[in-house]
Amino acid sequence: AYAPEVAYNAGKFWMVTSPRGSGHYLLKSDSPLGPFEVVSDNLGNGIDGSIFVDDDGRSWFYRSSHQGIRVHEMPHPGEIDVRSKPIEASWLHHWTEGPMVIKRDGRYFLTDTGNHVCCRGYHVDYTVSREGPDRGYRRLRDGVLLLETRDEYHALGHSSTCVGPDMDTMYIVYHKNIIGERNNPLHRSLCMDRLSFNGDRMYTNATWWNQQTHRQPVCVSRNGEGLVEGMLPVEADATYTAEINVHLTEDEGIVCFSGETLTIAKDRHWALSTGESGVFPANVATDALITIKVSLHSGLLVLCVNGMEFLRKQTNLGGGKIGIGKGCEPSFIGFSDVAQGAWEGGTQRPVPGVFDAVHGNFHGATTEGETGCRALVLHAGETAGYPLNVWKTRKYHLAMTVKASDAPITLTVNGKPVTAQPTGAATVDGMEKRYFGAVELSAGVQAMTITAQEDVIIDRIYLTEADDFTPAVIID
Repeated sequence: AYAPEVAYNAGKFWMVTSPRGSGHYLLKSDSPLGPFEVVSDNLGNGIDGSIFVDDDGRSWFYRSSHQGIRVHEMPHPGEIDVRSKPIEASWLHHWTEGPMVIKRDGRYFLTDTGNHVCCRGYHVDYTVSREGPDRGYRRLRDGVLLLETRDEYHALGHSSTCVGPDMDTMYIVYHKNIIGERNNPLHRSLCMDRLSFNGDRMYTNATWWNQQTHRQPVCVSRNGEGLVEGMLPVEADATYTAEINVHLTEDEGIVCFSGETLTIAKDRHWALSTGESGVFPANVATDALITIKVSLHSGLLVLCVNGMEFLRKQTNLGGGKIGIGKGCEPSFIGFSDVAQGAWEGGTQRPVPGVFDAVHGNFHGATTEGETGCRALVLHAGETAGYPLNVWKTRKYHLAMTVKASDAPITLTVNGKPVTAQPTGAATVDGMEKRYFGAVELSAGVQAMTITAQEDVIIDRIYLTEADDFTPAVIID
């Protein structure tokens, strides 16, 4: 069975997998551990099937093809429509495989893999849509997510995406497939890197050395252990992400957060104590496990049920108790002290690698960079700081995507002035990539500071390995 993937939907765990790399079967179970029963004939149509459930409860099926990733509508969780259409922006000019769709801040991110699996250049790309799970996808300028060709680390592909232990941070999980001298696959091994988001942009860096450990929850209860009158013994601060997993034991059940109560009825109606109410999508099975996710940061409250967003509003809510009231049997309940990517500035950036200038520690403003993304505005004398995780002590080339102009740009990097000349080549967004020279960095965790000598707008920062070289002789 090739590339199995499991999704929770309509109270069941649904698996899709390819028999010996030919077609797809759909299976279901009451538990992620199985046993799974087959519920379809071989559907055919390539390999690497993946299921996505949108906020409205509609399900979509994605798979590989020679025309890019193809998408099928699912009339209900146990059926895949045989009709499909290609997502043209995902086409990597030949066989394209390994699809997965996630949704974040109203955007659909589709990851896919291309080039031959027995090629060092096997890599992961992505496209993004604001229109829907089956349309409107576009590729950003840096559409490659993972690509590496060094001897000990290459052929990175077939990714999936998951939520980390802090219930907010996203991670991309993939394999490297070391290729021999005769293009024969020697072995695959599991890899994982942290994902970052900036509007329409998603990015990561292939990291083959020790990484920052995953952020953990502040407080956790499993199966009711440690709850005090249904509540976690520790209160959350004003920024947190919580998950409250329950089974309803009565016609109505209550979950609690920040002084609010959310009432969930067996008929799928829900109501907040502040007056908002509605009906969950039809694929929420109230006789099975229900997961309520609460995300709060700077007063923005986002509520999800089984991964589907059903409420987003600005509030005056702060921290408080998290737990359950009557009518609920608890499973997992926990919370962390991060939400909505608010910890991004404290994340160590792998070097060599690339990262967005807005993902640092600074007091500057932001503006539009590449279409759909935010860039950093540094006025003269202002400083931005970035925690780095450097692979080895050596020189690294420093380049930045900045707002295009006809004048040189001088910055102070780690106390040393560096200057980049204009290139005369701007993108349609009015940005240009300039080279600022080589910087010496030591192996391990450290900070890098960038201070503006004059006003500058920075979109992306690139640090790549630099070798010592002798200037070439110019030949007329």
